[in-house]
Amino acid sequence: MQPLGWTAGPDEEIDEGDTSTSAGSFSDPDDDTWTATVDYGDGSPVENLTLAGKNFVLSHEYADNGTYEITVRVSDGVADPVATTASVVVNNVAPTVEFDPDDDATIFEGGTFETAGSFTDPRVDDSWTATVDYGDYSGVQALPLSGMNFQLSHTYANNGSGPFPVTVTVTDDDDGEGSGTARATVIYQI
Repeated sequence: MQPLGWTAGPDEEIDEGDTSTSAGSFSDPDDDTWTATVDYGDGSPVENLTLAGKNFVLSHEYADNGTYEITVRVSDGVADPVATTASVVVNNVAPTVEFDPDDDATIFEGGTFETAGSFTDPRVDDSWTATVDYGDYSGVQALPLSGMNFQLSHTYANNGSGPFPVTVTVTDDDDGEGSGTARATVIYQI
């Protein structure tokens, strides 16, 4: 018995949070009864494969980035199992930053710009850091996070030449970086 490779191609590249899918087959000159398992290489339990004759389908969601080796083992119950491997490269996905729908604001000079926002990341157990730049030369500041949410509050002393771009940047623990921008228009108050 000799297993053959994945018919969809032995190597694949996907983003974290996506599902790797492929098909494979094996050959055996005897009319045996076969069993097969797959190890997706990411620490998840080894799974029994459902065979359709000498064919199988692989489907697995990868939660974190990395390179994983997929190992399929086929046995006819007589000879030693035969294994074949392929790899899947899982790319990190940067966070996506979103503000509340009413994220652009007009305030008077000396007023406070306030809004909230959130971000998404397919890897929900990553760790993240965030910064905010209020666009008025007050400098980039650390931004506390509450889960995947944040609150912004900043007083604009002068009307300046707005609108001021308010940029939030979130970085995951694999250095993936995503940004979003709102606008604060500050007008002179007589």
